[in-house]
Amino acid sequence: MNQLVFIEGDQVVTDSLTVAEVFGKRHDTVLRDIRNLDSSKEFNLHNFAEVEYQDNKNRTYKKYLIKRDGLTFLVFGYTGAKAALFKEKYISEFNRMEAELQKMTQPSYMIEDPVSRAKRWISEEEERQQLEQTLKIQEPLVNFAQSCMASERSMLVRELAKLACKNGIVI
Repeated sequence: MNQLVFIEGDQVVTDSLTVAEVFGKRHDTVLRDIRNLDSSKEFNLHNFAEVEYQDNKNRTYKKYLIKRDGLTFLVFGYTGAKAALFKEKYISEFNRMEAELQKMTQPSYMIEDPVSRAKRWISEEEERQQLEQTLKIQEPLVNFAQSCMASERSMLVRELAKLACKNGIVI
């Protein structure tokens, strides 16, 4: 087995052959397990695609391409040492990624490493400056919109043009 997951079309997937190999199961058993899942038809359509492949003797067989959610649903029903190891690794990776996300959203003043703190502060400052620039550009448009909304009656086009010019909008 070279890869656990691979790109097929524009999707990251695995297949039923790989699942059989990783979990030490016969391929026909994995195919049966997929067909017997208690998931909804819609879930199955989005996560499992039956395709044909050729073995090394040019015989044609069926296999499933499986997306991440389908793999999770399938494998969490398995038992035994290999399945338990997969589940532990899956949970561990989920927790690691959650911690990474928390680090990414942590404000700069909360970061202990001075280099990381400085990098985060710089990115926060760049984002703040970009937002200020956007506000500066949009200020005349906001003022104009507020003026229009404050009007209690309908407006003639010439009044609209005067109001636009007064608020810095060139017509």
